[in-house]
Amino acid sequence: MKPLIIGNNKINNRVSEYFTSKNMDVTILSDVFQIRNITGEINDFTIQTKDITIKSSFIILTEQPTAKPLEINGLITKSIYDENITEYKPNNPKSEPTVFLLDYNDESPNSATITALENAATLARKKHQVYYLARFIRTAGPGIEESYKTAREAGVTFIKYNETKINANPENETFTLNISSGEQNLEINTKTVYSTGSWETGESFSYIAKKLNLTPNKLGYVTEDMYYLTPTLTSRKGVYHLTRDLIAERLEEGLDHIFTHATSIIKYPEQDAPTNGPAVIDEKKCVFCFNCHRACPHTALQPDYTKNRMHPLNLACAGCGICVTICPANALSLETRQGDGSIARQGDGSRQGDGSIVLFPHENKTIEPSPCLADEPSPGLEPSPCLIIFCENSGGSLIENQEKNNTLSIPCGGSIEAGKLSKHLLSHEKILIITCPDDSCRHFTGNKQACKQASHLQEILTSAGLPPDRIQTAKISPGMPKILQEEISMSF
Repeated sequence: MKPLIIGNNKINNRVSEYFTSKNMDVTILSDVFQIRNITGEINDFTIQTKDITIKSSFIILTEQPTAKPLEINGLITKSIYDENITEYKPNNPKSEPTVFLLDYNDESPNSATITALENAATLARKKHQVYYLARFIRTAGPGIEESYKTAREAGVTFIKYNETKINANPENETFTLNISSGEQNLEINTKTVYSTGSWETGESFSYIAKKLNLTPNKLGYVTEDMYYLTPTLTSRKGVYHLTRDLIAERLEEGLDHIFTHATSIIKYPEQDAPTNGPAVIDEKKCVFCFNCHRACPHTALQPDYTKNRMHPLNLACAGCGICVTICPANALSLETRQGDGSIARQGDGSRQGDGSIVLFPHENKTIEPSPCLADEPSPGLEPSPCLIIFCENSGGSLIENQEKNNTLSIPCGGSIEAGKLSKHLLSHEKILIITCPDDSCRHFTGNKQACKQASHLQEILTSAGLPPDRIQTAKISPGMPKILQEEISMSF
């Protein structure tokens, strides 16, 4: 196997040593701007740089978003993540204190705490006068308590503050910090303040995220939602990201996760196959419009310029169905193997030759056509109380079929269409769509697309003089059973 490390990070050599010890052929590419194009999928990536072509089994991204420091009256503080902090030499270390300021605008991440503690201890041992200011004292992370102890013993002064006001004098480049702990007030004048400000993706991180075609959330992060379960996964299978928090707290755990995940997919691809999928394309229908390529959050549809059509990548596909929903030519479908070995191709729910509808392909279940779930409900029937539509990863997974409610499981909320929702309204009084919470969708945009489709149908109902609350949405995670029940009782 050939892992490729991409990014300018001091841990690159450590990561390389880890995978080299696993008998892997590791390549490091520190300058992300050398990359011109990246194609393929796990076990078959091709990276074209300015000078060479690199073949890779999987990719480890170590490049980080920019941690923008604070700016006060035009005077900019230094970044806590500055790799040259410990080399700083003030003219008079004892009379020119060094301040590490955390939690000033927002709560600082654990990586900032760990980095600040380590650097503060190093400077204090060099006889610098060091202040560590924070609104919160953190002890939950691995080894943080020991880091606090080490810094205290080195001579760092810790202040837990309630309020801090900062003034800056650009002329003499001096900051004045007025600190209140609730019981005491302190004023510190210094030219050296290390802080954490807002996160920005920055030019280099934005460049490589775009080249890798990764789907970021609103903060610019590209890792999966459940970072504590899948700490290194991105929207593209086979591309992993080592974040600052992961590097600072549990790098070994992250490396173990990458190794286990990548090798299991490469050695046993069938075990990681999506419950719905992979996507299948009808070459005669494909108009090469690139809609699916742009919409797929997993980069599982790649242009084939030799045939002027899209080419699905089976190992990259997550079977979410977003491509099926968005294809204007109906050229895409999802392929699902049934228990008898037959193959069913479907989108939201596929009608079989005997008239049954596959709604739970991952459980190999079929049901007979009924007015509440068929694509064309029979007219003149009494509407059932409600229909609950949920994706496989949201809180809807907590629902069991209830006496008064019908439920419909779908791979991802992104596969919901307003047109199909309107048909369900003919046989149901109300529809409740349950999606993952914001920034928790494993398909990154599926929950947002589901809510947009619901809003679109609500607007149509309103314009027709009908109550828009017949369609409702709720963002629920699997760990919110009580809230789920409240939403159901309130909606229906």
